[in-house]
Amino acid sequence: MSFDKELAGLCGLTQADDAAALEKICTVEADIASHLQTLSMYANGYHFCCDQKTEPVFNTDTSLEYLQVSF
Repeated sequence: MSFDKELAGLCGLTQADDAAALEKICTVEADIASHLQTLSMYANGYHFCCDQKTEPVFNTDTSLEYLQVSF
């Protein structure tokens, strides 16, 4: 099921998902970009759709653990 393009994002968080969470947490806008860059390095890059290119998703557990430790 996760190989379907429409459902590929169910297996993780998109960059927009993480950015929305950071916008609620961060008080300085520049910090959002910095945190997204760090998350991209460690938790981004999963592709579940084999037939078409989809937006890479962030590992959910790693993203949430990062947010808990950072804030």
